[in-house]
Amino acid sequence: MTNFISVYEAYACAPPPYSELPTSSASPSAPSSPLSPISHRTTTIAVHAAFAAKGKTGARCATHRDIQLAETKLESDAIIRAAEALEVESYANVRVAELESYANVRVAELESYANVRVAELESYAKVIESNAKVRVVELESYAKIRST
Repeated sequence: MTNFISVYEAYACAPPPYSELPTSSASPSAPSSPLSPISHRTTTIAVHAAFAAKGKTGARCATHRDIQLAETKLESDAIIRAAEALEVESYANVRVAELESYANVRVAELESYANVRVAELESYAKVIESNAKVRVVELESYAKIRST
């Protein structure tokens, strides 16, 4: 016997409404008087049979419900794990974007610093070149003065 219970059997596990329980009036051989001992006995047997059947199907349904709850829990756990994985992936994507942005900003800063440094060095080189020209003119002037 398998633990699988069809949807029809699971639906059949629901207890019948109290009005549908078998009574003595449903039996053609029962006496017409509801107060007679035979009628009372028939009703009592029917009620006990209904409760016994309910007990058996209830136990069967409990197993089916346990299986359904376990399946539902597994499905919800899988959904939660998938959501967590998406959250981690999203965080990783955000972190990658942040790092790329930081890298781009840092590259721009370094390029800017390099351009400023190049401009400073070019300016310093021009000043040194100008000072050198002035010094050459001074030395030529001193040389002319000494030679005369």
